[in-house]
Amino acid sequence: RLHRPFCLYRRCIVANTLKELILPLLPLEGEGLFLRQPTLGELMGFRDAAKQDDPADMTCRPAVVHPEEIARRNLARRLESSDCVLLGAFTETGMAARISLNDYNPRNRSVEMGY
Repeated sequence: RLHRPFCLYRRCIVANTLKELILPLLPLEGEGLFLRQPTLGELMGFRDAAKQDDPADMTCRPAVVHPEEIARRNLARRLESSDCVLLGAFTETGMAARISLNDYNPRNRSVEMGY
């Protein structure tokens, strides 16, 4: 249950970019979980924690593990892009998941989501 109205449909009509659509709605808070845009440091920390898992278990696509510097550059570019939104799902103990939104189509109000 969200504590804040989630009026995505009305915002889709006026938003020109994905960031204009999503960022005004943040942070979204629920019971024990909240969504917000993470910092680059939080994303890199989450990446480091996920290194323990086999990348092939986390995706149906071919897994490519980039060196740290390339991963940092790619994440920084995605954070700055108006066509992509990276979200962090946080609990009291830290970042529990990363969610990416991209390929926003204002005509049919669709977006691709990855987690």
